[in-house]
Amino acid sequence: MSSKRPWMPWYPGDYIKDTRHLTLIQHGSYILLIGEYWMRGGLPKDEMTVCRLAGMTTEEWQSNRDVFLDLFGPNWTHKRIDAEIAKWDAMSNARKADPWSWRPTRPAIPTSVRKVVITRDGFVCQYCGTENGKFEVDHIHPWSHGGADTPENLTVACKPCNRSKKDKTLAEWRGRK
Repeated sequence: MSSKRPWMPWYPGDYIKDTRHLTLIQHGSYILLIGEYWMRGGLPKDEMTVCRLAGMTTEEWQSNRDVFLDLFGPNWTHKRIDAEIAKWDAMSNARKADPWSWRPTRPAIPTSVRKVVITRDGFVCQYCGTENGKFEVDHIHPWSHGGADTPENLTVACKPCNRSKKDKTLAEWRGRK
């Protein structure tokens, strides 16, 4: 079965806190049930179908049913997963409406740091050596990959080199240039 929600947020601390009392078999069945809940947006109301989704025989289900009833609400609802599905759906709808709205925006490199980099490198592109044109301060290790706004990670680049490099690492960029 394919899912419109291909991944599920997982909070191990909360899971362990809520399920420490479960047996190994119960953990496995509970994970199957919350995975089905996530993919389907809920569990079926028919208890025998829930039993099959939990991977249990009827006998196993009868002896473990009350444990699962304590973890789910009435009609096999789950408040935590419902809240996570609502967050996912809101984020997904926002991305569909404006595909770039969810991306983090990078704050401007502080002017004091820019001055240090320009003073160090001069108005010379550190990638191609040109001394003509418009120059920009570029992240050597891209900001989108965790690169810092420090002079050690910044360099002067001509506009064509900077725009060509985009958010690639130097190795990626030089390999594809």
